Amino acid sequence: MVVWKSKVTHNATDRMLSAAILTYLLDKLEPYGTEDILPGYEPWEAPIKTLYGFEPVEIQNRISAAFIKLVERTVDDDDLEFLTTELGFDLKKDFLIDRPYLEAMVKDEIVALAKEIGLDKHLKKQGVCEPGKLAAKKKGELIDFFFDAGFDLTGKTPKEVLKK
Repeated sequence: MVVWKSKVTHNATDRMLSAAILTYLLDKLEPYGTEDILPGYEPWEAPIKTLYGFEPVEIQNRISAAFIKLVERTVDDDDLEFLTTELGFDLKKDFLIDRPYLEAMVKDEIVALAKEIGLDKHLKKQGVCEPGKLAAKKKGELIDFFFDAGFDLTGKTPKEVLKK
């Protein structure tokens, strides 16, 4: 899951910007369904006014959920550039590796990612697993290492995500 790391603020400008961002994301997602993000969403019913009333944490959670769904289905390079440049989403800071991301990979890709971000060295330091033995583990075990070994994934954006 993408985790929005910025502090949640309550000023009117931030609330309006958050409502506009979520409206943009919901409009892009309309062909794919938005019930899981905002039940009853209808783009012609002044969504910004409704969204403005949400608590900041709730709207940021919905933005994260919408962004994930959008990336999974529709984001092309132009959209990603817009979201990262114009809206202040920084993949280096705001992207966070999650289980669905890892589950979409094959085992060899997970092993390569563990090496890329330094998880293999962390596991060796913790006495959990030698770096050369990662490939012998099952895919599920490898994924668990990312979350259960006390490894901080903050700022560990995979190169494949940054080069898009």
